[in-house]
Amino acid sequence: MKRTRRPLDLRRAVGSALLLLLWVLGGPVPAGAAEPDPVQRAGLVIVQADGSPALHCVAFDGPEIDGLALLRQAGVQLTVSAGSAGTAICAIDDTGCPASDCFCACKAAPCRYWTYFHAAGDGGWVYSGRGAAGWSLRDGDVDAWVWGDSSAAPPDVTFVEICGGETEPPPGTTTPVLEIATPETTPDVT
Repeated sequence: MKRTRRPLDLRRAVGSALLLLLWVLGGPVPAGAAEPDPVQRAGLVIVQADGSPALHCVAFDGPEIDGLALLRQAGVQLTVSAGSAGTAICAIDDTGCPASDCFCACKAAPCRYWTYFHAAGDGGWVYSGRGAAGWSLRDGDVDAWVWGDSSAAPPDVTFVEICGGETEPPPGTTTPVLEIATPETTPDVT
């Protein structure tokens, strides 16, 4: 017989009802019986130098996660350089520069580096004005990293396309969902 998971709302309602019943009956409420925060998810798009994007659905605990933690929890191989101005992403997986020369591909035009974007409410992308450690994401948000000169935006994908609708991954897991083909022309970011 196949077991199905109860929706999170039903579990929460049952847990709340049990706590209320214990309180009404005057019984002790077990320590740590407070309602746990539901698992949150954020989408992550990583577009390599060849234009191939990888989509990751990253689960996290708590109300938000910063962009650097999102990358780390996605399970990608990171090379970073931390300094007084913040933390720079030098390489993701095997694309980019070493930490000792994080902007090695910017010594001549065009300057290529890991450009950072946030999904906008209108379905587009906004180039980030902050570093990954200084940007917070909440449940349903999407970030993107593109190796290039900042003229190409990430592909048009939504949180639902990355993470799905009803499924709930366990905390701290990442699910590479799919790789999608990029269009012949990529819109410019202004």
